[in-house]
Amino acid sequence: MATLIALPITETRPVPNTEIGPSSSLADLEDQLGRIPPTGEEAAARLKVESFAASDLLTDLWGAILCGTLCRRATTEIVYGEPTDGSARFSNTLTGLVAASLAASIRDKAGNTLDGAELRQNLMLRRDGLVSPDSDVAQTLVEFDPDFPISPLFHLDNGAAAPGALRRRLFQSQVLRFRQMLDLGALRRGGGAVGSGAAGDLGTFLSELHENGLEHGSRDGRQTLVGTRFMRLRTHAAPDATELAERCGPFRQLRRYVERTFGGDGPVTLVEAAISDFGRGIVDAYQASPAGLGPDVNRRDLLERLIYGRLTSKSSDPSAGLGIQYALDAARRMNAFVSLRTAEFWMAVSFLPDRDDPRLVHLGDRPHPSVAGTHWQMFWPQP
Repeated sequence: MATLIALPITETRPVPNTEIGPSSSLADLEDQLGRIPPTGEEAAARLKVESFAASDLLTDLWGAILCGTLCRRATTEIVYGEPTDGSARFSNTLTGLVAASLAASIRDKAGNTLDGAELRQNLMLRRDGLVSPDSDVAQTLVEFDPDFPISPLFHLDNGAAAPGALRRRLFQSQVLRFRQMLDLGALRRGGGAVGSGAAGDLGTFLSELHENGLEHGSRDGRQTLVGTRFMRLRTHAAPDATELAERCGPFRQLRRYVERTFGGDGPVTLVEAAISDFGRGIVDAYQASPAGLGPDVNRRDLLERLIYGRLTSKSSDPSAGLGIQYALDAARRMNAFVSLRTAEFWMAVSFLPDRDDPRLVHLGDRPHPSVAGTHWQMFWPQP
């Protein structure tokens, strides 16, 4: 995670000077998202990034969402500081990955420029899109539209992208490798035995959402958007369930899930899977397609129909419109917690076994600050 300070360069709808520090919560980041200029308004901004180790769950992801949304709305210069504690360099953070494709310019505090195009090329051609391949705490796969939309891990021997069915299998195999790295890390830290029972369901969940992001999250009508898409798996270890619940911050629904999932004393580990794109978002991508329903549609109802109905922009595909439902069915089988943040919506569902037919519900009665893209998060206990 990082300290993020949005500083105005122009007088047109200035971005307030807001600092996000180590103790900042998701509520603070949501508040800063609400201060970003709306789409279509000319603006320029500077985003200052000071690295630190985040304590709350998801704050590093929300920092990336803030960065991507600001870059979509304003011509943004990124100014960053490298950590002194040996933690991940800025170029390997989620915020850095988003900045690499969307920021107008990136430099450190000494004035040295970071070339986003070079960073993207190095990650994809030299590291196959694997950001931290040796980590047993977090594993991230990144792809960049339009130049590197599919990781070389999912290419054929001749260099061409694998067809859809094979790409899904290769993607699910990569998810399993990530799981094995995280499970071994948990073993080394005394966090429990390696578990494989949920690996297939997790692969289904992530592969369905990865395909959605590839097909829809990188599109704006017929045009391919410049942007970052990533999939991240991470473990969150704590000495006991009480401390882990505290690290959920203001996310009350996630806190309740943690409290009900872990019983007794002793170390606990929560696994997080996040998959994000910074495109138009679920509703706006559909509305921009030929199947769009026009400007008078209720956006909240439309989102629910896109998740649980069969609305789709691919009328010729008999399985179209089922990808999200397949993903949620996998999460249900894992008794997981799922969160979705897209546009002005934030939804969540807890698939605990004692609940009858749980569904994603909106958090709060009012719209949230609008964000760029679609961001799914899933949590489940370390086996």
